[in-house]
Order: sequence, then structure tokens, then C-alpha cells
Amino acid sequence: MNANNSVLKKIIPSKETLILVAILISMMLFFQIFTATFIDTANFVDILKDAGKLSIISLGMAIIIAAGGIDLSLGHIAGFSAIIATTILKDYNVGIIVGLIGGISTGLIFGLFNGLLVSYVGISSFIVTLGTQFIILGLRYWITSGNIVMFLPDAYTIIGNGKIFSIHNTILIMIVLAIICYYLLERTVFGRRVSSIGGNITASWLSCINIRKYTMLTFMMGGIFASVTGIVHTSHMEVVSVDIGDGFLLDALIIAVFSVVVYGRMKTLGIILVTVILIALTNGLTMMGVNPFFVKFVKGFLLLGALSINMAIKSEYFINRMYKRKAQI
Repeated sequence: MNANNSVLKKIIPSKETLILVAILISMMLFFQIFTATFIDTANFVDILKDAGKLSIISLGMAIIIAAGGIDLSLGHIAGFSAIIATTILKDYNVGIIVGLIGGISTGLIFGLFNGLLVSYVGISSFIVTLGTQFIILGLRYWITSGNIVMFLPDAYTIIGNGKIFSIHNTILIMIVLAIICYYLLERTVFGRRVSSIGGNITASWLSCINIRKYTMLTFMMGGIFASVTGIVHTSHMEVVSVDIGDGFLLDALIIAVFSVVVYGRMKTLGIILVTVILIALTNGLTMMGVNPFFVKFVKGFLLLGALSINMAIKSEYFINRMYKRKAQI
């Protein structure tokens, strides 16, 4: 009997997943009523492609948040990594592999830089990554002189525009990274220790978990995921502007925090679903002719709402009330 229950739990989605799916379906029906063209194959593919790019950097943000940190520089890392990759390709006429290694290494280096300052120097992750933002801001203007990088090689643009077995590369890359993230964060000792650090750092220290090492590794992973997002995004757009990646931060924070609020922990499937919901919301509001600034207002409201709920759940007052209610029952 227990074996059958275990199998059923693996097959049947959790109630949190069902809630997110219900929200997505309801949203699609709502926008279909008011636009008549929302539920369309081409539009749905565009939503998945955009969700593919955004979910990658959101997974990186979620990994860092799972360990109790935050990275305000991920959007800038994404953009700067793309600038480095394309600059190497254009100015030095090297192969695509060298350019990609250069771009991803950029994300890794900045992730390492942030992780070292947070873990071993002891500076708040908020302050460190805010400072890194301005460092990258200066570097990208210094390297590009504010110019747009255009006429990118076909070997680069095919990353974001090509297909394998009729599936867009953007979606395939997202699936591969999501599987890796799922395995590392939800099926290994590494993931359990990261979650332990984020949940109770004192208990983790008493359990002899190397807090500094694991915290640093989460920032490094976040940097890598951000750099991949930047490369995928710019290869799809076929152009690299100096401010590329600036818009990723807000969306990545909303997705990571909202997913944690729904599931109560880092959940890869939750990140993917919330990303699709956010992209569908943005897409639907745009198709309805809603002012883009109002869309940003809605996103900011969602972020503040998710953060408020998360803080309320974690607060001692909320926990005490729950215990009292259980005792009365």
C-alpha cells in the first residue's frame, strides 16, 4: 500500500503545481476572450521562447536565494557576458567556442567575485551585488563606447534562432539547464546543504556545513546561468546594445520569490511555471494595448506582494499564531 502511495505521489502533480497550472489556464482564457488571438500556436511558441531565456537567469537567482542571498547584478552580468562574447568574436575573429567560453567565463568570474566578498569578507550580498552593478556599468561603456554591436556571425545567431528536431534552441537550452538545476538542487547533498543554509544558517554551522564554500558556489552558478541568458538573448535578437540585460533583474526576482512563496522552497518546476505565467501576463497585457509602464507597475506590485507574503510566513508572529491555532484544534 505504501509503495502504491509513493508511486502516486510521483505521478500526480503537487497541489502547488496544480494551482500554478490553473492560474496559467485561467489567464490564457481571460486574454483569449479580450484579444481573440492569444491562444494561437505562433503566440504560444513566442511565449515559450521568451520564457526559455528568462527562466535560465531566474534559476540562477533562485539558487542564490535558496542559500539566503540575493544578486542584484545578474542582469548586468548577463548583458556584459554577451558583450564580451560578441566582442571576442567580432574583434579577434576567433571560433564560436572561444567566444562562448569567454562570455560564460565572464559570468563565472563575476559570480566568484561576488561570492568571495559575501562568503569570506562578510559583506551583505545586497551591498556587494549593488556595487558589482556599477562596476559592470562602467566596464561595458568603456569596452563598447556606448556603441551597438551588430552583424553578428551566423554561428552565434543560430544559438537563439536555430532548431533541433523542430524544437527551438532556446527552449532546449532551458530544458537542459532546468534538468541540471533540478538534479543538483533537489537530488544531491549539495542541494540539501544549500537549502539548509538558506533555511537556518546557525543549524547549518552547527552541522559542520561549509557555509562559505556553498554560498560562494551558489553565486558562481548564478553568474554562469546569467551569462548563458545573455548569450541566448543576444543571439536571438542578433544585436548587442550597451544596456542589454538591464530588464532581467526585476523579472528574475519576481519569478524566484513568487516560486518560493508558492512552494515554500526552491523548486525547479515552480521557476519554469512562474516564468511562463509572467511572460504570458506581459504578452497578454501588451496584446490588449495596455501601457508598458502599467505592465511594469503590475510586475513591481507582484514582487512586493510576494516578498510581503514570504516575510509574513517566516515571521515569528505568524508561526506563533499557527501553533496556537493547532493547539486549539
